[in-house]
Amino acid sequence: MKKLYCMVLLCIFSSAAWAGTVGKIAGTILDKESGKPLSVVSVQALQDHRTVGQAISDENGNYYILNLPPGTYTLQFQRIGYQFYRVDGLTVNAGRTTQLNATLYSEALPMETVDVRGERELVTRDLTASRSIVTRQQLEDIPLADFKDILEVQAGISTDQSGEIHLRGGRTDEIAFFVDGVRVENPFSGGFDGIFSNDAIQELQVLSGTFNAEYGDAQSGVVNIVTREGGSRLHGKIEITSGALNASPYRKPNALTTDKNPFDPENNPLVYQEQDALDQLKPLIPAEGEIEGYLSGRIPQLPEVNFFISTRYLNENSQLPHGYNLERNTFGKLTFRYANFKWSPFVDVSNRQYQPYRHSYKYAPERQNQREKDRTRIGLNMTHTVSPSLFYQLNIAQTTQTEDAFVPGQPRDELDLPSYDPEFEFVIDGADLMWATELKTVLFKGDVTAQVTPRHQLKWGAELQHHSIQYAGIRPLGTFARSFYRNEYLQKPLEGAVYAQDKIELNYMVANIGLRLDFLDTNTPALADPSDVTSGIIDAETKIQLSPRIGLAVPVSEATVVHFSYGHFFQNPEYQDMFQSLDIIRNPAPLDTLAQVFMGNPNADPQKTVAFEAGIQHQFHTDWLIHATAFYRDITDLLGGTGSVRTYQDGAQISYAYMDNVDFANVKGIEFTLARTGNRYINGQLAYTLMYAKGNNATPESGIYEVLTADTVTTYRDYYLSFDRRHDIAVSIDLTVPPDEGWGVLDDISVKVIAQAASGFPYTPVSRMGFDEDVEPNSARQPWTATVDLRAQKQIQAAQATLAFFLEVTNLFDRINPLFVNPQTGQLWETPRELANYDAVYNPALADQRRIVKAGLKVEF
Repeated sequence: MKKLYCMVLLCIFSSAAWAGTVGKIAGTILDKESGKPLSVVSVQALQDHRTVGQAISDENGNYYILNLPPGTYTLQFQRIGYQFYRVDGLTVNAGRTTQLNATLYSEALPMETVDVRGERELVTRDLTASRSIVTRQQLEDIPLADFKDILEVQAGISTDQSGEIHLRGGRTDEIAFFVDGVRVENPFSGGFDGIFSNDAIQELQVLSGTFNAEYGDAQSGVVNIVTREGGSRLHGKIEITSGALNASPYRKPNALTTDKNPFDPENNPLVYQEQDALDQLKPLIPAEGEIEGYLSGRIPQLPEVNFFISTRYLNENSQLPHGYNLERNTFGKLTFRYANFKWSPFVDVSNRQYQPYRHSYKYAPERQNQREKDRTRIGLNMTHTVSPSLFYQLNIAQTTQTEDAFVPGQPRDELDLPSYDPEFEFVIDGADLMWATELKTVLFKGDVTAQVTPRHQLKWGAELQHHSIQYAGIRPLGTFARSFYRNEYLQKPLEGAVYAQDKIELNYMVANIGLRLDFLDTNTPALADPSDVTSGIIDAETKIQLSPRIGLAVPVSEATVVHFSYGHFFQNPEYQDMFQSLDIIRNPAPLDTLAQVFMGNPNADPQKTVAFEAGIQHQFHTDWLIHATAFYRDITDLLGGTGSVRTYQDGAQISYAYMDNVDFANVKGIEFTLARTGNRYINGQLAYTLMYAKGNNATPESGIYEVLTADTVTTYRDYYLSFDRRHDIAVSIDLTVPPDEGWGVLDDISVKVIAQAASGFPYTPVSRMGFDEDVEPNSARQPWTATVDLRAQKQIQAAQATLAFFLEVTNLFDRINPLFVNPQTGQLWETPRELANYDAVYNPALADQRRIVKAGLKVEF
């Protein structure tokens, strides 16, 4: 292990993996009269009146400018004896090559400076795998709360009943999240559960299906965020959004049916009362609503140092009978250029206090646990441009995350289990479970990019992450037991990777070919044989995986490009699943007193996906693009529950389950996107996904129940997964009346609409007599869901500032969208039996969010 550790460190300092945060401009320069290539042409890329990149064309007229952050640029072409040529408004995206050819006129011709307005490329010549890009301009004034909501309207992305994101039918934790090249997932439970302001995002990319070798530890896809940098001039914004202007349909007595009002142990009735979390928590600003803004510019007296800072402050009560969400986030970044170096230190601090609604605690919300999450991320990005054809990037970052689930006034060292009313429907006494996690990740990353020839761009690098994972909580001894034990551990796993890839750009083809090696050392004891708790303890193995990737893009014409890609993708299981019940692994003696229990598996293998896709892009007219892709994913070695039975000499038996690589899935589908961009009045996008996602379990824990209760060995068969949605449609429309149309009060008005519809979630139907063993799991479908969100805005120009008033409406038509249905009736809030009280049946959390109306004010300067 020490040898491997040293090898990885050596790779870091000799090369170094970095998510794509910069793009490239390349092209060919010709003489207008002769049509021959022009050499020794000076090409400059300017942003905010500052030169940020430059090149000299070679003998074939070719030029390229590397290391350009995403954004809009001006390109200037100069050569003695030729007219000055300038192109404005050229868009560059991270990880892409923007192609721009130029034709220069001789000074002998009667012309002065040639100015051209750059047009955004709709067809991407170097797109070898599916990629969705959301630019800074598209993020402005979108009627969605944060970037995770924006992901939902992209092709291939759907949400489950808990609102978690799934990409191309994968599990929710199969997506990797990057911010400025740094992974930002929660290493304990997976996914990105932090807070990030839309104002801080320069560009957001979704890489789905197959992606380059620079990205790893992800099976379904990558979400890559590039943050904004400060410019030379002072800019800023403050936006204030009200809380909900309309009343909640659930925060009142007898909202959906007659309240049950159960009795507590002293025989006193528990009557529902609306609770305002702001009265209890007393935040600095004691009002519902959101304040968001940013400030950027140049630091006085330091002309080479720019700054950017954004902040977000949110207070809101849940629309459901109780619960709340308070969010605070501040992101700051400095950009300092000296010689050929660029330094970017950053800090990202967030805090979230929240309580999700649970129907069983409707009459005793003070007994349900409340949660608080803190995250601090600090780091430094450094870029050194060695020459016009070579640069490298280095990064160091530390992320600290804590989560605390607590019950106010309840000591952590005392266990007071919740007790229920006689019908076992509502909590009337006791307290919820509590736990705490403290996570720290130190990351070293870097890469080298070299344009070795005009046709070959090589990139290679490495990364190393060291985690400290501390957990303390009370867990049930077994899935159905009424006894509990303390589960505490501190683990320090180490993971890393090295990769290399070559981007080959020919006139007739673009190819991305790469190879990645990942390793993981959990640094944890494990059972020699997970199926035998008496097999002894060994050190978990170091896992090493090799992942080949290849993608091809073939231009059929100037308006049409087809692409093909194939790759192997590995992802380590979540640490919470690997480290579950480590105390029992170290000491199996407590099993003598248990009936059922399940454990993690520190020796589990990485999960594997083999993916293939083929697609076509076609541009018609000047601002319309069609993109269609067919994909297939074979997913194996997923973590899931399996088990065994231990028999003692006295005949007693203990069923126990453990995590192992026993689950599997396969996904196939078609994505279709129709987009219109660049129009003065109306733009938009239609995204449609047809998908079939089948497997044996939707989550690692899904098989635990069957393992612990089945009388026979579990039969692994595939069925439609609980998050499989056959059809998913998202339409976004942006209507704009420019400020100079002469329509009076209607000038400078914009309306943005996002409409989404999807086929219902699958469920297992149950007859009125009970479960039928012959019924296929998830063989029935819930009703379709649909929603429309809207933001209407009126802007007013005032001196050097812009004032805007806006109205936001979520679920405009107040449609009730079921998330769960009664398996006997197939309907929301319906039961085939007559009950004395239906309060437990009418759980409002079984339906999606109802209509919410907000208004606000925005000032930009």
